[in-house]
Amino acid sequence: KIDGVKNVRNLLQVVSSKREAAVNKDDKAIKEAAEAALSAAGGLNGIKVQSVNAGVLLLSGKADDLGDQVRAVRVTYAVSGVRRVASEMTGGDQPFMDNVGEKMEPAGKSKSTTKRRMSDGWLTTEVKLHLLGDDKVPSLDINVDSREGVVTLFGTVPTASAKAAAVREAGKVSGVERVVNDLQVVPSSRKELVKAEDKDIREDVKRAFESREELRDVDVAVKGGVVRLTGHVPSRTQQLEAILVSRSTSGVRGVSTDLTIKHKKD
Repeated sequence: KIDGVKNVRNLLQVVSSKREAAVNKDDKAIKEAAEAALSAAGGLNGIKVQSVNAGVLLLSGKADDLGDQVRAVRVTYAVSGVRRVASEMTGGDQPFMDNVGEKMEPAGKSKSTTKRRMSDGWLTTEVKLHLLGDDKVPSLDINVDSREGVVTLFGTVPTASAKAAAVREAGKVSGVERVVNDLQVVPSSRKELVKAEDKDIREDVKRAFESREELRDVDVAVKGGVVRLTGHVPSRTQQLEAILVSRSTSGVRGVSTDLTIKHKKD
């Protein structure tokens, strides 16, 4: 009701007075474990665990890029006892840069196209970050594609409510004009029944890569449902995209990557 408030993030958790002491004790252990996980991950030194309250972990600090923000959320969300990860991290809202700080300009593309593409990449990563921070959404089973403000969600979710929650979270991100919902509801009990053969998985992953110009040089091999990615991509953002696209493909049990970064020249 306060004048000037545009949005309220509700990180409150309902904890009865009888359980309050136990929860507080667990929070201390969770914070220590999350800090250790960030340290072990490497390259995330600027990101800190600000607090943990009733299992809700708050990250703060400055990341090098949005990919590192996403990685920090994934690393800490995997810590036992974490119910949700919220973020006050900064950094990564600038155009994507290569290792020597030069702006990435795809060959043969106009500056306006380059600016739009970088904006699409930023939007995709920001949506993924929001999905990873919502405990109602199976974010690792959801892939995100952005084109000029239109965000497409595809992959599998266990329930219709999770499908709706994913769309709501994506719609909250600044810059999203419309959300296309291509998510499929597949109950957890039926996941084993929708496993695909390795040949089919490889074809599905390659088809997804071919629709993305920056991933066309990525080679895909599949054995026992595990996808192995080799080749090169123009930036760390596309490394993350290749992994998440592969992981969201039906039948994939895991992703192993040996991708290298090969920057495009003007």
